[in-house]
Amino acid sequence: MADSEENKNYIEMGIIKPLDSSTPFVAKAIKSIASKDYLENLLDYRHPLGMPYHRMAAKKWMQCFNMDVPIENIAITSGGQNSFSLILMALFHPGDKIAVDIYTYPNFIELAKMLNIQLIPIEGDESGIKPDRLDAVCRTNPLQGIYLSPSCNNPTAVTMNMNRRKEIAEIINKHGLILIEDDVYSFLAPNGYFPISHFVRDRFVYILSIAKSLSSGIRVAFIAYANQFVEKITYGIFNLNVKTSALNAEIITELINTGDAEQIIKKKREMSQERNRIYEKYFQIDHSSENPISFFRWLPLHKEWQLNQFEHIALTRGILVYHSHRFLVKKAESPQFVRISLTSPKDSDELEKGLSILKDFC
Repeated sequence: MADSEENKNYIEMGIIKPLDSSTPFVAKAIKSIASKDYLENLLDYRHPLGMPYHRMAAKKWMQCFNMDVPIENIAITSGGQNSFSLILMALFHPGDKIAVDIYTYPNFIELAKMLNIQLIPIEGDESGIKPDRLDAVCRTNPLQGIYLSPSCNNPTAVTMNMNRRKEIAEIINKHGLILIEDDVYSFLAPNGYFPISHFVRDRFVYILSIAKSLSSGIRVAFIAYANQFVEKITYGIFNLNVKTSALNAEIITELINTGDAEQIIKKKREMSQERNRIYEKYFQIDHSSENPISFFRWLPLHKEWQLNQFEHIALTRGILVYHSHRFLVKKAESPQFVRISLTSPKDSDELEKGLSILKDFC
């Protein structure tokens, strides 16, 4: 669907596109790199974890979101999904159990299935996973890990507040879980928020993909990890990736070091804020914990729909959206929602049109 824009006869509100205002900055960085005299140094097998100055740029970028680790505990991977594969293969085993939100990022769900890792959905509230429920499950059904995206959970758009993050961190430390923290939407979180990883210094793997923040086409993510995981993650990178493209990492490093990266996320935050204002003309945002500048919204449905029925009807009316069954870890009866991407319509007018269509039958 994403590859046939000219032929589509619907408004895209399913896939979360990243507001490609970054493209001119990325093109400028590529042109700058092409003229440098060390270009050939980026084209070999050296530095499997990332060149030292690329890892320094990663450290600098993480510090923007209150995550501070030594460069020895940082590696560069080929994007967020590659990071998940690496972490699950390096640190977990078939049959292991990982706690997740009831509604979870579907690519993580499918990857866990492929690796025969069992995801255990934990009940939550408007602030995210409930600490007492996580604690109870850990006492009765030993878990090895937990996957969270606290800056802006996909698909619910919940931003976990600092009290809840600290409470979850206590349970992680108490039961010795491995935290997989997906912070792809860190740039949308309130200033001054610390990652959960900050509070579990011996138990974390922190993933900072740049797909949504800086460039979706340059497949790079930065990962940071506790000392106890250094050896296994290094081994995993050697055998899964060999190395991430240094040329790609150089492009992102150029954006960070020139200050263009900060300009990109500033612009994206402004654009997303405007699109959320348009959304609120049609639907209210129910909870204060929902990220106010999220790229997507989680709209409750007030009627029961059969599997795929809602998506089909929406498509016949000219919009593509995703029903909550796509995000359920266990396909059981549960409240129904629809995830609406606000950033995929080509402009504000198309977004208004799509929301108007949705409002008529939702």
